[in-house]
Amino acid sequence: MFIAKPNLTNFLHAETFETIAEATKYLNDRMKVEPKVNEFGEPIEPAMIYPKMKWEDWALLGKIMTVEETGEYTYIDVGV
Repeated sequence: MFIAKPNLTNFLHAETFETIAEATKYLNDRMKVEPKVNEFGEPIEPAMIYPKMKWEDWALLGKIMTVEETGEYTYIDVGV
């Protein structure tokens, strides 16, 4: 099992997933910028668009970790 934790310093909004692909999708989906419109109903470009990241990148940041059977979290060694 894997845990995806969107916050850096705590486990608020953290979710567990069976696969690392599901954990990666969860974190990438949380980084989406919602579309906005101005007072005339025209779309406004977002100030910043976050790119989708690979699981290795999330693991390097400590955002995806493995969950042991004992309930302990372990960082993933991506071999950098």
